[in-house]
Amino acid sequence: RDLRHMNEEKQAYSSDPEGVRENDRRRFARGGGRYVGEIELATVRGLLHKLDLKPGDVALDCPTGTGRFLPLLREFQLQTIAVDISMAMLELAARVPEVRCVHASAEALPMEAASVNIWLMSRFAFHFADLRNFFGEAARVLVPGGCLIFDVYQWTPRQWIPGNQQFIGGRVYTHSRATVTKWLDEFGFRIIERRPT
Repeated sequence: RDLRHMNEEKQAYSSDPEGVRENDRRRFARGGGRYVGEIELATVRGLLHKLDLKPGDVALDCPTGTGRFLPLLREFQLQTIAVDISMAMLELAARVPEVRCVHASAEALPMEAASVNIWLMSRFAFHFADLRNFFGEAARVLVPGGCLIFDVYQWTPRQWIPGNQQFIGGRVYTHSRATVTKWLDEFGFRIIERRPT
């Protein structure tokens, strides 16, 4: 299946505003979802502290989803751009002040080359079998020495759920360390840190 078809599936799943709010509440506001969300936030905060970021540097949160990382990026006084393919998601993300929201797809950003210092790509890669389109776009928009923070699944119990899993946003994919490293090498990236979450 091609990227366009997969994007259409993901966009359809995340286009209902009420469904987006319910999904966000279910995933991050209670029990295990809140616990995992707090770990993810702490992990990203720790990585940001290790980078040589300056106030006014450009941070891209793409896809931003409902914008849960935007307040953290603003804490670092970064010029923050939130991008998502879902208008329903962007409407929730727009609640965070001083953030520019852009409706676009992660593999075709309406941004100039070498215009972003850091790209945060959270809970996204596992939706796609092949990540090269996104890594290629990251290589284009990041400044020399810029940083891409992303996560992948090396395993997940979701991979054993039969069917197309549309009720939870579609099938997810695992990515081996060797494959991800090969793809990153292809676009000139150097892995500076890995953290299990």
